[in-house]
Amino acid sequence: MEASSLAVQEIWDQVLDHLAAHSDLKSCALVCRVFVLSAQALLFHYVRTHLAGRQMSSCLNGRPFPLTMSTNRLSDFASQAPHLIDHIRELSIVECDGETLAPIVEISWSRLRAITFERALSREMGLLAADADAVVLVSALVALPTLREISFSSFYCGSELLTILAKCGAQVCSLKFDHSDISDTALTHAHAPLPSDPRYPRPRITSLGMSVAGAIPDVIHSATSPLDLSHLNHISFLIRLSTGILPLLHDSKNTVRSLEFDGKEPDIEFLDFGAFPALSHIKLWNGTEGLAKALEISTPLIHLHTISYSLSYSLLDSEMLLLRIMPLPLLDSLVSNSVSKLPALRRVVVQLVATEYNPGHEALTSAIENQVPWLVQNGLLVIEITRWERD
Repeated sequence: MEASSLAVQEIWDQVLDHLAAHSDLKSCALVCRVFVLSAQALLFHYVRTHLAGRQMSSCLNGRPFPLTMSTNRLSDFASQAPHLIDHIRELSIVECDGETLAPIVEISWSRLRAITFERALSREMGLLAADADAVVLVSALVALPTLREISFSSFYCGSELLTILAKCGAQVCSLKFDHSDISDTALTHAHAPLPSDPRYPRPRITSLGMSVAGAIPDVIHSATSPLDLSHLNHISFLIRLSTGILPLLHDSKNTVRSLEFDGKEPDIEFLDFGAFPALSHIKLWNGTEGLAKALEISTPLIHLHTISYSLSYSLLDSEMLLLRIMPLPLLDSLVSNSVSKLPALRRVVVQLVATEYNPGHEALTSAIENQVPWLVQNGLLVIEITRWERD
């Protein structure tokens, strides 16, 4: 292909990259052969799969909706059109029992980088331990050599979690636990190191996310953990109903560069953020009270250059907008009162994911600016508005 043709193809790729609706991508693939490869790559990048006949809940996380299909259909693609499997980079599996997982393990995954295990439950016990086949199959999937990110959502388990994590490949660097927990609390107090298996070197985790994670922070930070957490540079957490966050933060303070947390969280009130020498980015959700109190006792945060505040996952109308932006004056006050401890601060980012807004965002932008006059006056405010597309 000539250089000029390559340039034209890159332009078309960028155009298709802005299409969020699956129907639009499918139409593009039918319009012209030039579009087929790019449209397929975008369409199959993120796939959510489930056992045929089971009802599925909506996946509402602010991201573009994944392509959804049954495990039978996914298996058909693997046997009849394996090149489509090569496009899949992210896979989400709903209800991780043996029946659902078995056909997925049989697929030859060549480029899968991220996997989410949703709702690992058994009807009898409510725990993954009741399904021995599922534990084996999940362990096989986390060992895929291309995998970098693993997420557990509504994943209730016991000691088998350590068995699964011990099988993670050394290339896995990101773990997330969302509304998940572990039943065996004795694991959080164990002191004997887990024997290392030379076939499975300890994965070095650099990014760790925990939202309503129960005792999981205790477990993955314990001596029995098969994870290497010595190089953590990003931690996000919602401590509510969770334990073990503060010890993990203290032990990671020399490596952490970014923290994301609920700004109202009382446990952070006693943290000296100035003791985190590499910390450069803080992201807040749902308020600023906890961080405000922490900054009062903190030594200067000499490397912190960005504070981000997320308003909401969705704004449906102007009335809800007014409700959501009410905490912004507190953000303005927080930064202005702490400016002497933030010598490297360059940006305060207000992030908004909106389902409905005018193309120019003028009303939203003005409403936000009116709430934070000090940030505007000092040139620190950055507003990021993203549209939440639903297929």
